[in-house]
Amino acid sequence: MQDSVGAGGNDAETGGVLWRAAGDILWKKFDKDAWTAELIALNPWAAQWLAELKNLEVYGLWEDNATPHKQNEWTRALTEHLVQARRQATLARWGMGRLEWNQWAEPMLKLKARLEQAGRWEKDADKAGPEQWRYRALAHTDFTELCLPGRVDFALFIFPGTVGFDETQFGDNEASRGDANFANAQFSGGAAIFSGAQFSGGGVNFAGSHFSGGAAIFSGAQFSGGGVNFTGSHFSGGGNEIRQCKVPRRRRIF
Repeated sequence: MQDSVGAGGNDAETGGVLWRAAGDILWKKFDKDAWTAELIALNPWAAQWLAELKNLEVYGLWEDNATPHKQNEWTRALTEHLVQARRQATLARWGMGRLEWNQWAEPMLKLKARLEQAGRWEKDADKAGPEQWRYRALAHTDFTELCLPGRVDFALFIFPGTVGFDETQFGDNEASRGDANFANAQFSGGAAIFSGAQFSGGGVNFAGSHFSGGAAIFSGAQFSGGGVNFTGSHFSGGGNEIRQCKVPRRRRIF
């Protein structure tokens, strides 16, 4: 009996050692420089920002974990540079249409998959390593607090990172209907945040959309125009907040 128990314990210990060894091999096989080069190729607008970030890291001046009001001036300036450049890139890419957008998004998700396979992706973003942090920074879609008049079409779009539509104004009751179409969109890379979004004047279509990358957050969103359609949508990212939406009952379609 003792021999049997001892053998089982050795097997468990051996299995643990093998598992750690396999993880070490994947870690060592990961080509950081090649991965970074591909990230820059997909996001050429960020090349200068990444170079400046590396300089701050070398001199110990980058404070990404500090709260904004406690960050040093170099971190604040570079963060503002990122936000502005990323938003310009987002709007330019969106203006070129779905095909161009997805030709960026799909390779981005492959880069994310490589981080996951190499054991360099943490579910807890606070524990993210430098490659994951860079990916999240460049993959984020930022439409926060923008006004998007007219018909807004994101049907079949793939979002490889977190998505910010918080406080976004869709349409204008005085100027346009403001239909918002997210049918069959894939929110695959992180949380999709629509907190406080205003859907004014037109119909809103999320039919067949997939929220698999993180939480779908619609707290405080207001749908004051036409119908709202979530038929066939899938929410598998966890932590969803949709109960505080202000939607007339007669217009709900789930």
